[in-house]
Amino acid sequence: MRELTAVDLTLLGLDRGVKAPTLKRLRDSHHSIARLMAQGLRNTDIAAITGYSQSRLSILKGDPAFEELVAFYTKNAEAIKDAAFAGVQEKLAAVNHEAIEELHERLLDQPEAINTDQLLDIVKATSDRTGHGPATKSTNVNVNIDLAERVALGRARASQIGTSGQAPTMLQEAPMKVVEGSISPPLAPSTPTLPQAGDD
Repeated sequence: MRELTAVDLTLLGLDRGVKAPTLKRLRDSHHSIARLMAQGLRNTDIAAITGYSQSRLSILKGDPAFEELVAFYTKNAEAIKDAAFAGVQEKLAAVNHEAIEELHERLLDQPEAINTDQLLDIVKATSDRTGHGPATKSTNVNVNIDLAERVALGRARASQIGTSGQAPTMLQEAPMKVVEGSISPPLAPSTPTLPQAGDD
C-alpha cells in the first residue's frame, strides 16, 4: 500500500491487454446483441439471453463497428419491428394456405376418412369466416320506471284518500317519459270512484 504518484497515473493510460481486438466481422450473434441493446435491455438481461458475459458485452460496447450497429438498430427500431411482424404474418398466411390445400385434397381423395362430426366442424369454421355463419339477433329494451316520482304520487293519493274518506274520482297518472327512445309507462292505471255505503 502506497500513495499514487504521477507515474502511476500515466500507467493508467497504457493498454493493459484488457481491450478486445477490433471486430473484423459482424456475426449474427453481434446483430442479436445490438438489437437487444437498441431495445434498452440491461447487460444482465442480455447476458442471460445470449450467453455472453457482462464483461464481454462491456468490451463490445466500446468497439466502433459495434457502436455503429447499435446506433443503426436504435434508429430503425420501428421499421425493423414492422418488417419482423410482416414476416411473421406472411409465414402464418402461408401455413394457413397449405393447411387449407391439404384439407381440400383429403376431402377429394379420401372423403370417407373424415367422419360426420369432423365435417360439421369444418363447415362451421369455414362458414363463419366466409359470411355464411348462423345469424344472431338481439333486442335491447330500455325501461325507465322512474320509481321515486311514482312513489311520491302514490303517497299523495294515499294521503288524499285518508283526509277525504273516499278515493278521488280519478287517480293522477304519472306522465309517460321517453328516455333514449324508450317509453316509461305509468305505475298504475286510472282508478274509478269507489262505491260508498248506501249506494246501489
